[in-house]
Amino acid sequence: MELEAGQKEDYILAETAARVSGWVRGMDTTRPTTANLVVPHVSMVSGYADTVYIVGYSYRNMEIPWAKEHFPEKQVAIHECPGSLDDWNYFKSVFSDEPHLSIGTKPLERSGFKMEELSGHAVARSNGSYRWRGSLGSTIMRC
Repeated sequence: MELEAGQKEDYILAETAARVSGWVRGMDTTRPTTANLVVPHVSMVSGYADTVYIVGYSYRNMEIPWAKEHFPEKQVAIHECPGSLDDWNYFKSVFSDEPHLSIGTKPLERSGFKMEELSGHAVARSNGSYRWRGSLGSTIMRC
């Protein structure tokens, strides 16, 4: 899609986003569409956020309560979040010795697992695959 130079207000963000999202869904119906909202309030009320399944807020976690109140059906993810004190207190896996479960993701090729061809399931390359790598130098999974 190419946007030519035009007059101010020639392009309505929500309409353009709907066209782009429709184009993406036309190519791949297996995954939900997402967009990162730089100014979430405006994107949510303008209809821009309605064009995708999941919206992301960068550095805007303080706007989550507002979104939950006014758009309770919309899925919201936090992107590039430095975190507030409350968020850091949620990071139990780093700062607590209490028993708990921590879940993280990595691309399969860097995860220590491989795809089993017959079943399509991820299987461990070795017993070391189950270690919690890359988190403050920890070498064991804390549960």
